[in-house]
Amino acid sequence: MNRTSITQRTVVMQGTVAALILAGGLLAALLLFTGASAQEERTLAPGASSFGRVTSAAGEEWRLYACPGDQLTITLVSTAFTPYLSVYTDTLEAALAEATSEDGETAQALLTVETRGLYTVTAAGERRSDRGPYTITVDFGDLPEALLDEAAGVLVHSGVVTGHVRSSLGELWALRGCARDVITVAVQSERFTPYVELVEPQSGETLSASVQLDDDTAIIEGAVLSSTGVYELVVAGMRRSDRGTYTLTVHTLDGITDFLPASPVASTSRPSTPTPQPFCTVRAAPNLNLREGPGTVFPVIGVLPANAQLRPLGRNADTSWVEVQPLPDGRIGWVAAAARFIECTFDLTTLPLVASPPTPTPRPTATPLPTSTSLPTLPPVVVPPPTPTLPQPTLPPVVVLPGPVPGDTSWRGALVTGFNVVNLSDGVAVFRDRIFFRAEIDRTPNNRRIERVDFRILDNLDEEIYRRTERVYGYCAFGGGEPNCNVFEIRRGARWPDTDRAVCNGDYTVAATIVLENGDTATWRSPFRIEHPDLPVCGQESQRGELVARIVQTGPGLASEGVYSALVFQVEAHDSAYGSQDGAGIRSVNLRILDPDGREVHQRTEQNAAYCAFGGGEPDCTIWRFGEHSDAWPSGEPVRYGEPHRLRAVVNAEDGRSTTVEMTVTIWP
Repeated sequence: MNRTSITQRTVVMQGTVAALILAGGLLAALLLFTGASAQEERTLAPGASSFGRVTSAAGEEWRLYACPGDQLTITLVSTAFTPYLSVYTDTLEAALAEATSEDGETAQALLTVETRGLYTVTAAGERRSDRGPYTITVDFGDLPEALLDEAAGVLVHSGVVTGHVRSSLGELWALRGCARDVITVAVQSERFTPYVELVEPQSGETLSASVQLDDDTAIIEGAVLSSTGVYELVVAGMRRSDRGTYTLTVHTLDGITDFLPASPVASTSRPSTPTPQPFCTVRAAPNLNLREGPGTVFPVIGVLPANAQLRPLGRNADTSWVEVQPLPDGRIGWVAAAARFIECTFDLTTLPLVASPPTPTPRPTATPLPTSTSLPTLPPVVVPPPTPTLPQPTLPPVVVLPGPVPGDTSWRGALVTGFNVVNLSDGVAVFRDRIFFRAEIDRTPNNRRIERVDFRILDNLDEEIYRRTERVYGYCAFGGGEPNCNVFEIRRGARWPDTDRAVCNGDYTVAATIVLENGDTATWRSPFRIEHPDLPVCGQESQRGELVARIVQTGPGLASEGVYSALVFQVEAHDSAYGSQDGAGIRSVNLRILDPDGREVHQRTEQNAAYCAFGGGEPDCTIWRFGEHSDAWPSGEPVRYGEPHRLRAVVNAEDGRSTTVEMTVTIWP
């Protein structure tokens, strides 16, 4: 989707709902939102054009959330009157910035923000009698063009929006926030079991992933933004086949270090900002063990995913282990305190000393291992024990891959991957955008030392396409080691590491052969599949498919040559070499509308299916209703009723080919 057409669908949370969320009652707040209408405010989103109409001398007010150091350019444009622009906080009577128009059509205010919070932007005319439509935009100067093109919308501060998951990729939202903001996200759907990730776009790393409250609700609670900027929020289903509508609730606790101006429409006082509390963040990836006591001799009682937030409670004598409680109310346990495992907002030595639980008695059947030949004690998968408190993770942070294992019971282990990078379908692991494999070996015959692990990846003809030997625990197929396996990114043009073999969609097998110091071996094998929308099917890389394109909507729900007072203009397109799904093998679609004289009155380039001239997506393209826009196009040019217009779409395929589809329509009032 293009940034110029991102619609403003944000609702700033007020009163009771905000109080519930600030108090930790996320589910109650979510239910309140879905059961009653929230108070709407007009909110300016970064990089998006917003439309309004001045109907009084007071003008119109917009809300804007900004961060310390932001350099804002706010632009007000109108051909109906001479624009006047002003920016206020709720704590000062005088305007922070004012701007009048020099050319009679454009007023532009430049503002460097010193304090985070909500600001009021007033759009008005220079004369009190001025009335008419206008366009207003705000530019933060740090918004990635590619992200804005792909996002369904831009989320700012706090609010509720609705969305629609239409593919296995889910739906992408852009979220701009300030460094140290604490973000809480809830997704609720009656159509599927939701899953949501908050992603740092620069590194592509997952900042926080959701846990399930129930089959209909997933939450991320207490994710802390590391820096000011735009983050990716991906809403999808737990299963690749999940589709349907959902409600997305976002709340930002922004008062950790700065003021939060009160909303001008709130009739009740906002709860005071709580005093900042020390916390820690899990930095191990993909997970960190939560143990019963301070040491690896204590059993694992749970697992903590990367970026999980922890409440520190105490420490051992040398501060090598910390007693913590996963936020908001998880099971209390101990984690290793080294910087590669956790990062805290305070000096850990200031924590109180906590008595250690009794050291557990070794199992009678366990055979001690020599120090020089110690083996990893991590089990291949640890499922947190059930607990009545919510929310608690209900999925393990790693997934055991299906497939045959050695028949000798003196071996014990598994091939695993991250639960947030894989889906299991009919006993096969399916990867869509990234892969990692790890060999978790818990026991070997006579507890012999592992000499090495040989990884191989085979194609559907059992031909080897990738090989790597690992001699360092934790035995990762693409390198790295505990706790950080390297992740192989799947994307357009990707090739298997250290080879010239292109990655394609199809069936594969990963094999890990464990070689012991005495030469004994055992092999784990697991089938897996790659499914990426921008990759061809294996074996069809060099084949050119048919480039198919057609106009499927001109007016709402129809594709006729005559439309009445409203226009849609939707195109479906695919390259048959990539499949028959809308968008398969398509890089972009340029949609143009020409008036009876052949002049362009509207243009939009779409890079994701569905391809809609006015934004939106399948099957709900945005409908441009002329009567709601003063009988004019988005550019402000009047529509010419009763005359023929040309709809033209240029479809550009991934392989460089293009095709054009056209249709003439007459627009009637």
